[in-house]
Amino acid sequence: MSGEEFEEMRLKMLSEQYGTFNGILAIHNFNREQRRKYIKEHKKDRDATICPHCKNRTLKITDDNGKEFCELCGKITEYEDVGVISDGRI
Repeated sequence: MSGEEFEEMRLKMLSEQYGTFNGILAIHNFNREQRRKYIKEHKKDRDATICPHCKNRTLKITDDNGKEFCELCGKITEYEDVGVISDGRI
């Protein structure tokens, strides 16, 4: 296996875990200060949902493949009923 084939396989594997936006993997490298600032900004945001990976209230973004991923950690998530409390009324 050559180096190029290995790199392609590695990128394919990572694209199954992380979202892709404009052809680039969405692996964010926030430092501690940036993460705290982001969490504070979205603490009371009604559009934000709880990410099951990083356990923070974040916005969801749709990637190039139509999957949703967390804006803070970049991992593909299933946001269907996470953090939604329902009392049975419609």
